[in-house]
Amino acid sequence: MRFTLVTAVDADFEKLESQFDRELLEKLLAPGLPVSITRFDGLEDGDELHLRFGDGRFSGSWVSRIQEKARDKNEWSYVDVGVELPPPLKSWRHKHRLLRRPAGGTFIRDEIEFSTGSRLADAAVFPLLYAIFASRGPIYRHVFGSPASGAAPM
Repeated sequence: MRFTLVTAVDADFEKLESQFDRELLEKLLAPGLPVSITRFDGLEDGDELHLRFGDGRFSGSWVSRIQEKARDKNEWSYVDVGVELPPPLKSWRHKHRLLRRPAGGTFIRDEIEFSTGSRLADAAVFPLLYAIFASRGPIYRHVFGSPASGAAPM
């Protein structure tokens, strides 16, 4: 299953890349869910991100590896691919894209693809994943500023 979320922010495209770091990721962790970062190598090809989640009764881990990092004058992107995922997830691919807005500022685009191996289970998991990633929009706007005008996503 695939879904995409786009957030427009005022932050300058040229400076935004350096602000995608552990500190930002900690702010973006699902509010209200017991999740912590246990390892963050960075955002270069081959780097890993390790998350630990749970409340004692149910716990697990998540390991993603960074790949496909790219940059040109209008876009910066990287992909995190699930290496170790909690059940019921069997595959995970999340492309993070920063796109220069023609009128200034940046679009932050999250392109997520996941599978549980079952369409029915995918449909059951989708609302939770969507809610987690939709909660990032207000955080991005708070950290990087809201655009003055409502720009259409790319």
